[in-house]
Amino acid sequence: ATGSTLAEYCGSTAWVYEVLAGHNWLVSLLSEEGQNDVFESTNPLTASCTRATGDICRIAGGVLLSNVKGRFCSGIDHAGWIALSATVQSGQSLEQCFTIVPTEAVEVIDDWHTSGMRGTGSKSVTIGELFAPDRLVLPFKTIVAGDAPGLEKNTAAIYRAPFPQILPFQLAGVPLGLARAALVAFLEMKKAAMREVPPSQLGEHTATYLLISQVAMNIDAAYALIESNCEAIDGGHESHTALNRVKYVRDVAYAVQMARDAVNRLYEASGASGIYNTHAMQRLWRDMNAAASHAAFSPERGGTMYARALLDLPPSPRYQIGQ
Repeated sequence: ATGSTLAEYCGSTAWVYEVLAGHNWLVSLLSEEGQNDVFESTNPLTASCTRATGDICRIAGGVLLSNVKGRFCSGIDHAGWIALSATVQSGQSLEQCFTIVPTEAVEVIDDWHTSGMRGTGSKSVTIGELFAPDRLVLPFKTIVAGDAPGLEKNTAAIYRAPFPQILPFQLAGVPLGLARAALVAFLEMKKAAMREVPPSQLGEHTATYLLISQVAMNIDAAYALIESNCEAIDGGHESHTALNRVKYVRDVAYAVQMARDAVNRLYEASGASGIYNTHAMQRLWRDMNAAASHAAFSPERGGTMYARALLDLPPSPRYQIGQ
């Protein structure tokens, strides 16, 4: 709720807020020692870097990272730590892990020059060589299985939320809030225009009335869908069946794309006025399409996995969601 409210004023601020808040949850799944390293440091805010690549391997006592590169590090300008998501070589096998590293040990590349969500500063990072002790390494499989070290003391239901299906929910509020803001901006513009329309001609604007109604309805439906899923997730581990897990992924993508469609329709109906840099609609349109392009909001990913589950087919090797 906080993220969507913030997004009504600034999508980038909301995005960074949601990222940093969501990673408090992740850090809370580390061992007590690992949590202390982060939460007792001078800056416990934790950014993230997904799909980091390089030479990352298990050695005695932890993980050695060499020649690592990663993109989309949202929150890096404000964080003291980074949660690197990467494949780790462990003997003859591979495992997906989060490795928590201090930002002072990475080089930040100023390459975030984008069409939208410019304020997130989601820059790239590189690491020459760094050792991360075991207490700062969290294998995906432990979170999926519900036996992460931090669960020994952090016993609230949220810490046993389905992983990685819960991850998109921390960001979904941003596009929903942007959609609400776009509707408000459109209404303000149309109210001003309608004051100049003679009463006898108001009936000629039926297309505009229907657009407003349909868009408002779709935004409300997107919110309701996300809220119902959040309630189900908060309900506890017993509700996280295999089918529900793929449903969460399907629904969050559907809701975000519905919000995206709402903003695009409003932008197109704004005419030439909406393209000015001084007009709120163009920024909302750019931010929405940038935010909704996140891989977690791909309708193909969620839709494919859900349909395969309904058909009793094995999960796709392309779209893995940690069932």
